[in-house]
Amino acid sequence: MKAPALHFSLPRARVAGEPEGLKGGEPKIFQAATISHANLANKVVTGPYFSSDIPMLPFLRVENLETRYGDYVVMRDISFGLKHGEILLIIGGSGCGKSTLLKYLIGLIPSDPGHIFYQGIDFTLASAIQYEQISRQFGTLFQNGALWSSMTIAENVALPLKKHTSLSPDAIADLVSLKLALVGLESCQNLYPSEISGGMRKLAGLARAMILDPSILFFDEPSAGLDPISARHLDELILNINQSFGATIVIITHDLESIFTINGRVIFLDAETKSILADGPAKELRDHSDKEKIRKFLSFHSD
Repeated sequence: MKAPALHFSLPRARVAGEPEGLKGGEPKIFQAATISHANLANKVVTGPYFSSDIPMLPFLRVENLETRYGDYVVMRDISFGLKHGEILLIIGGSGCGKSTLLKYLIGLIPSDPGHIFYQGIDFTLASAIQYEQISRQFGTLFQNGALWSSMTIAENVALPLKKHTSLSPDAIADLVSLKLALVGLESCQNLYPSEISGGMRKLAGLARAMILDPSILFFDEPSAGLDPISARHLDELILNINQSFGATIVIITHDLESIFTINGRVIFLDAETKSILADGPAKELRDHSDKEKIRKFLSFHSD
């Protein structure tokens, strides 16, 4: 018997010139791809989720960024680019400023001096409408999952939809079920964060990060605090999201096992020089970098 199909739709993002009072840019609708119960059961979704007249963010570009806390400079002259669909791992020793850089990339700290561009738009200098449109293309998984303890898992995942869209409760429930199924938590919707493991809380945080179908996913130390099996499962899920949906992914990590499992492009932040010391594939940097610090850092991993 052929599995019945689920159909979903979402409001499109508001574009420049539309009234700011619209909640999520109300009435125009994306058309969603068909997703079957059979695929959900296998945690696999084929093809793109949603199509829209709003283009996906094709790239991220950082130019001459200086990261700091007050007068203390963490990193200087940070410059790099990121193609749409690429996986970038930002690595380095403790205290080098990885998580600080993430805060700049997602707009928690304004970039001054320096510039961060999304789709050619300077994120810091963007208008209020542009800023909202760009930031709604972000999905962020913080280190501890950042779930509200007083809400169920389903309520946590539903929050962005309630804030940014005018979907009906039934449509929101359908989308929440879909995202939780993608991360293997379909049976945990009515549980509270305190009733599930740390690894499951991270997966719930990932479901929430994906709920608005972002163009770019940011992960802050995704494997921190996880046992090795859960950490590798999360690595595989990240790869599956990238390969299935073409999502651009930025990962802050110092977990060498994850670095080599995901095997994306790496930039190495160096606390001593306050700069990017290397940029390239992890295995190539480990085996052929002309900098001993890079080779030593990456050689603690053994195949």
